[in-house]
Amino acid sequence: MAETVNNYKPSIALPEAIRADAFRIPYDLNCSIAVPTILENERVAIVPFVPSIHGEAFFEEFSKAGAELSKYIPINIGDTLDDFVRFVEIRMRRWENAALFAIIDKTKGPTPGRIAGIIGWINIAPMNFALEIGPVVILPEFQGTFVTANAVGLVLKHLFKPPTSGGLGFRRVSWAANPTNGKSVAVAEKLGFQQEGTLRWIWAMPPGRAGKPVSSERKALEAEWGRPMADGRDSVILSISWEDWAAGVEEIVDGRMNRK
Repeated sequence: MAETVNNYKPSIALPEAIRADAFRIPYDLNCSIAVPTILENERVAIVPFVPSIHGEAFFEEFSKAGAELSKYIPINIGDTLDDFVRFVEIRMRRWENAALFAIIDKTKGPTPGRIAGIIGWINIAPMNFALEIGPVVILPEFQGTFVTANAVGLVLKHLFKPPTSGGLGFRRVSWAANPTNGKSVAVAEKLGFQQEGTLRWIWAMPPGRAGKPVSSERKALEAEWGRPMADGRDSVILSISWEDWAAGVEEIVDGRMNRK
């Protein structure tokens, strides 16, 4: 039998290096698929999230309601601006199968508008023409408005549009929601996503973040293994396929985007 080794070591990124990479211009998006410069209509614009441009503006508003906005998110976006920049750099930009975008409400404030949230795509499988939309965080002022439907709709249109028309021509776009977050499931379903099922224990929540409780017996075992005492989370999985899109979902999305 041939001898084998596993020399993997987790990268240890120093704060200075993270900040340097996050604020370097030009900003390297480091994504495995083409990232649009802008997706827009008369109401909303989607642009690549650049920490030096959007970081402070987004986090200032996010931090005012951070606990409420992040309670359903299975990763820690951050309690400080530096923590948030670290999240963007480590969990999004350095992962080639992800990209993060700023959502701009063009109807508010001076041109080009005001930042209304963030939207990303993750778990990109370029060879399978599939990815997942997430995270989606809409700031409180813009919740219940046209912003969410237009932001998600613009991304969906780009993903399903043929490459000959400037899109990516994907076959599948998925959406994962916390089972206790009925609003997220409802948003997806109103945009034509279909529920496929539930992935159990797909996430270990950050320490201190409430989730699906782990039994006392299991906690005792994991304590022996030196793991943090973290709750878990299931994910409701929804999706739109290229067949759904062609069979009427595009019209559903257009209808939601055009609502007042």
